[in-house]
Amino acid sequence: MAITGAALTAGSLPSFAQDSYPKKAIRIVLPWVAGTPGDTALRAVVERMSVDLKQPIYIDNKSGATGTAAMPEVLRAPADGYTLFHMNSSSLVAPLLYPAANIDYVRDFVGIGPFSSIFSVLATSTAQPFKTVPELVAAAKAKPGALTYASAGNGSPPHLVGELFKQAAGVDILHVPYAQVSQALADLTTGRVDMMFMGAPLAVPQVTGGRLRAVAVTSAQRLPWIPEIPTFVEAGYKDVVFRQFDGLLARKGTPQGVVGILGASLQKALATPMVQEVFHKNSIEVFSQSSQDFEKYLAVESVRWLSFGKRIGISAA
Repeated sequence: MAITGAALTAGSLPSFAQDSYPKKAIRIVLPWVAGTPGDTALRAVVERMSVDLKQPIYIDNKSGATGTAAMPEVLRAPADGYTLFHMNSSSLVAPLLYPAANIDYVRDFVGIGPFSSIFSVLATSTAQPFKTVPELVAAAKAKPGALTYASAGNGSPPHLVGELFKQAAGVDILHVPYAQVSQALADLTTGRVDMMFMGAPLAVPQVTGGRLRAVAVTSAQRLPWIPEIPTFVEAGYKDVVFRQFDGLLARKGTPQGVVGILGASLQKALATPMVQEVFHKNSIEVFSQSSQDFEKYLAVESVRWLSFGKRIGISAA
């Protein structure tokens, strides 16, 4: 698995930051339940970072409202690098879903670095007649609005990539949001709903186990776990490239030296065989950038997905 971005070296960091941080345990607030792919990836990374930084790092799961329920708690904490926030792609459209929360990730946080990428797999039941993207598009155009796709809720990654595909292909497929992914998976398997863009960690075992059929993947290159499945790019849809990413943030105002230490430790952890093995076993790809590059990436992605979310009508319930 390739690692992008140059790591900051300890020698490039201010000496005061190296000498004084960290002196105590670090807390990472994760606004999702334990056991999610992002949680699994983070726990592997944290284990190595804790060894590197010589301090305990613990994860505090506080699920709810696409991260907005936990975020104020992080913003109330001192900007000293001891309380961090785990965000992912869903966080970027949270301002549309919860406008009263006054969320602005670029304004309120500084990026430490990303750590994982999860690409999506368009999956159907094995009984569906369409097996390729052209066949699916033809079926959707033959009966506009008749086909359905499941998601994990309004503004979730399956919803975003589903709408991205609809726009690229010029098709009308009905969005069916589910409160529980397990129910969406059950209905997908039985054919009650026609398709779903599923994260690779969930999709790969279902596909390799023969319970679902994969039509295409949203990565630019084929995924190593299911290399026989083509990309949307191969099918002629170059804009249907979608990556769900996870990353770590600190409150704005955190000393740059502290951010640098955390970012360098994160990149060091991502380079270890142990972390890469855990990621690969769970169909997750390493995504590594310097803190500065992650800041730029977040600014671009925030504008992109807020604009897209407005265009497809994501709003508060």
